[in-house]
Amino acid sequence: MSSASEIQSTKNNLEDIILRKTVELQKKNKQLSDYAYNNAHILRTAFSNILGLIQILEKGKPNQDHLQELKGLKERADHLDQLVKEVNQILR
Repeated sequence: MSSASEIQSTKNNLEDIILRKTVELQKKNKQLSDYAYNNAHILRTAFSNILGLIQILEKGKPNQDHLQELKGLKERADHLDQLVKEVNQILR
């Protein structure tokens, strides 16, 4: 086998390997993205439930201390909910 044909054979082999690895990485990236998106969706559901409970508690007649605690809890839940929304946007 001549040197030129060996080089061409090696080149073809490398191109095949690179193509297979690229397809494999694309598949893994898609799976990771889907996994992250699903987890973010699950988190949003939990935050929505927390925010709903806060709204129910706010409609009751809590004392002043409870109102401050609810306000702080709501602010933290809103902040976390916003972070999850941003993660979802990045993953799309």
